[in-house]
Amino acid sequence: MSSFSVEKIGLEQSHQFGALFIDYITQKESVQSLYAYYPNIAGLETAIEARSKSTLNRSVLVERLKAQYGELSITGKVAANIELLLNDNTFTITTGHQLCLGTGPLYIILKTLSCVKLCEELKKKHTAENFVPVFWMASEDHDAAEINHFYVFGKKYTWETTQTGAVGRFETTGIVELLDTIKDIPDWLKEAYQSSSTLAEATRKVMHHLFSEYGVVVIDGDDAALKQEFAGVIEKELFNQSAVAAMHQTNTQIEKAGYGVQVNPRDINLFYLKNDVRERIEKQDDRFVVLHANLSFSAEEIKAELKAHPERFSPNVVLRPLYESTILPDIAYVGGPGEVAYWLQLKDVFSAYNTFLPVVFPRMFSGIVSKQQHAKLEKAGIAVSELFLSEFDLKQRVVAVTAQEDISIEAQVHEVSKSFDAITTIANQVDGSLQSWAQAEKSKALKQLEDIEKRLRKAEERKHEESIKSVLGIRDKILPNGKLQERQESVFTFLVNDADLIQKMYASLDPCAFSIQLCCYE
Repeated sequence: MSSFSVEKIGLEQSHQFGALFIDYITQKESVQSLYAYYPNIAGLETAIEARSKSTLNRSVLVERLKAQYGELSITGKVAANIELLLNDNTFTITTGHQLCLGTGPLYIILKTLSCVKLCEELKKKHTAENFVPVFWMASEDHDAAEINHFYVFGKKYTWETTQTGAVGRFETTGIVELLDTIKDIPDWLKEAYQSSSTLAEATRKVMHHLFSEYGVVVIDGDDAALKQEFAGVIEKELFNQSAVAAMHQTNTQIEKAGYGVQVNPRDINLFYLKNDVRERIEKQDDRFVVLHANLSFSAEEIKAELKAHPERFSPNVVLRPLYESTILPDIAYVGGPGEVAYWLQLKDVFSAYNTFLPVVFPRMFSGIVSKQQHAKLEKAGIAVSELFLSEFDLKQRVVAVTAQEDISIEAQVHEVSKSFDAITTIANQVDGSLQSWAQAEKSKALKQLEDIEKRLRKAEERKHEESIKSVLGIRDKILPNGKLQERQESVFTFLVNDADLIQKMYASLDPCAFSIQLCCYE
């Protein structure tokens, strides 16, 4: 396929984003206390300076990354970036996601490309430092329903499994059979699942295939040695429970400012992992209880368990960002609107545990407009940005640009209104009691004119039914169920027709644009 142009739509104009997110990117005063650095190049540069003062165990990080990649051949940029992580002048920009089948929605691709592009932008100005894009696999999540499906050409394909526990440990049985039912799915994707014993292993292979040329390093936090680096925070959370108080304080501030909160903390923000068990830890009297698992520990027993098996302790959504910042030299986390919202709840939690808080950087937003769709829109006289109008307004717009006759009777309505105003004045002079009668008659007349205009518009819509149907059909592809295309369709919907799509998006999209950047084939 041919190259594409980029059409930018303002995030607020799109009506797809919450108030907290919009106010964050527009630097509203009500949000400024919730973050340490604003998400732009200047903010990243300030974060570099601050991050340089904090230390982490880089040798363990590099050792475990090499072990995690195992038999997967890593050369070129990925191998070089892993080695660079040994150096104090190397920093990471990280994104992460659940282990969605077939990468899940398109926005996971956009999150990852955002990291790549931001690293490259920083390297242009800071040649003495190195910047590594990282994809964090949320392998310890347990919600299989969130990751067991993906959409190709609008059709949902679901992997049925009864496995429980941390999804990264799931066996891949049955996935290849599902992929075999999908036309034009590439062989390399099937091979990634066929050759892997766990979903985490398969996901690493998939992301490596798509992003190795950009040097993206894939990391799995479900790792005993990495958890050991986080053991200090885990123990404090078990015994001091600092996160809940810190976060409640921030949540109160957010709610007073008129926003909703994305997540609520637990007293202990940790899960216990073992085999197919992933359950919350609660303090009950003097015991630490693993819910629904018939397991409990005394204070000394849980300290011993943490020392012997740190991999059995898993941070929830409140503490996972701290875990990432503990083992990675992060200067930024790239996330979508929901992630940005809950990261804005965490500033005091990071402070409570004396952990570096990175820049919270919104990911890129995009979608794909095919050559045929683009041509149809141009023929109809409709701009790509107008697809974000309401269905009613878009219909009216189609009629307005295609109608041969001007069906607006606004001028006539104005004249009738003026005439009745004059009549009302006369009626009032004759008999004051007639004024209300005259006004009522005016209302009746204007209502009749409104009905006439509606009938005219409906008649005009019938004349242009095909154009309206065509434009609304395109809108349904770009905004399926009223939501951004990137939130439903898999990248494989588009790779089928354009194997170079990711490379083209990489070359065309701006990570600092803070707009929806629709890719329109020409």
